[in-house]
Amino acid sequence: MAILAVLCFFAFIAFIVLGVISLFRKTGRAKWMFFSSLGTFILGIVFSMSNSPELMQSNDYSPAKTQSYHTEPMEKEIIENKPTISAGEFNRIEIGMNYEQVTDIIGDYGELVSESEEAGTPFHTVLYQYEGEGSLGANASMMFQGGKLTNKTQYGLK
Repeated sequence: MAILAVLCFFAFIAFIVLGVISLFRKTGRAKWMFFSSLGTFILGIVFSMSNSPELMQSNDYSPAKTQSYHTEPMEKEIIENKPTISAGEFNRIEIGMNYEQVTDIIGDYGELVSESEEAGTPFHTVLYQYEGEGSLGANASMMFQGGKLTNKTQYGLK
């Protein structure tokens, strides 16, 4: 949808320019060009807003309504388990789990690969990578947003 918003912006500019040219040439198409530019401007706004439905919901991010969670490994003892992830462990992990639940299943904290936004906000996103059991280069990645697992991927786990 972001591409459509950018295309609408360029169409908006093009229709404005064509409308101004039509005014000077007196071709009678200026009115149509300006209405077209207005339409593309409105479509651009709609497409850009559809990229983030969270923005159309409540913007009340008071501390009482936001979840607090840890982005750094918590100080607790890991259950005896290999510090790698297996296919069975990967399959036990479900979307919506928090970092602690995932860590309990895998038995390792993983490596923090990426982090964006401010901790404690619904848009705070972290990506952890785990070494995998299986073929050469086996691994798994877990993405958490707002404290919950939103995406998981794996390669070569056995």
